[in-house]
Amino acid sequence: GNNYSSVLYLELPENTQTTFYTDYNKTTELKIDVKEGDYIIFPSSAMHESKPITCNQRKTILSFNIDLEWGLLWGGKTD
Repeated sequence: GNNYSSVLYLELPENTQTTFYTDYNKTTELKIDVKEGDYIIFPSSAMHESKPITCNQRKTILSFNIDLEWGLLWGGKTD
């Protein structure tokens, strides 16, 4: 599986909904305030979503998942 997810905000109109994170019961919602050019990384296990855009301007993001094998990063064995 993936360890981390990430989002780079390339175009983000002001007052636009960004990525939201919720707990597993969807009872608590956390909004991260970001601006154009910001890059965030978070655990892939965190439930997240992007709300629909409601303005006439374009929102452009680059998102991807990262799968790190810590043993390789620190010179250890992974088997």
